[in-house]
Amino acid sequence: MREIEILLGLEDSERVGFGEGSYLDALRDENGAPSSAYHRVQMRLADRPTLNEAIREWLYRTPIQGSMPGQENDARTITAFVDEYCAVHERITRASFESRPDAERVRGRFEKEIAGTQAFLRAMDVPEADRARHARIRAALVFIEGYRELPLLAWPREVIDAIVAFEQSFVIFRQRHARMVERIIGRRIGTGGSSGVDYIDSTALKYRVFRDVWAVRTLLVRKDELPALRHPEIYGFATSGS
Repeated sequence: MREIEILLGLEDSERVGFGEGSYLDALRDENGAPSSAYHRVQMRLADRPTLNEAIREWLYRTPIQGSMPGQENDARTITAFVDEYCAVHERITRASFESRPDAERVRGRFEKEIAGTQAFLRAMDVPEADRARHARIRAALVFIEGYRELPLLAWPREVIDAIVAFEQSFVIFRQRHARMVERIIGRRIGTGGSSGVDYIDSTALKYRVFRDVWAVRTLLVRKDELPALRHPEIYGFATSGS
């Protein structure tokens, strides 16, 4: 399990506390010496990139409104797309609650969604030095999902959907594992030294590797509301030269 989590890209900073020590401590022999499992995990930690890192690098190279990383005005193109998309999302969101009879009661919730979308797409939760890169990756996710019927984006969208399906299965596995453990040993201390069921339940709730891929689901808009596509010829079928 630890090797799979590391291979996927689960960061140590996101891990749930494991008893009185780290998960690496739990992999040592009873005398404190590194076990074979400990060595395997250490080798896995040194094996980069993780799947999440590879996916991010791949998404970063996505042509957005016909623009690629490194091209002149790419940053301006991405900013313009994000601004336009945020404006569309805000207009749709406001229209969805202002017509409700209980608009004032739910206003704060919808305002929070609008602000959260804008902060997410502009990567305001990321250190400033990395903000532009993360914003481009998140814009790529929105772009692929929104214009997924374009030939060039159909396969990338299938990859993203497969990632979501995989992590969903992993979360379900953790939940079923917790219920199996609870059924067998109740809420005793786990065989690995963890708090048992409580630990497994907490990992099912907290452990998400592909967080941005999931987060984008919250802010998608209808196809007919999307910003106008620029340079559509880039996203068509490739034609062979003469």
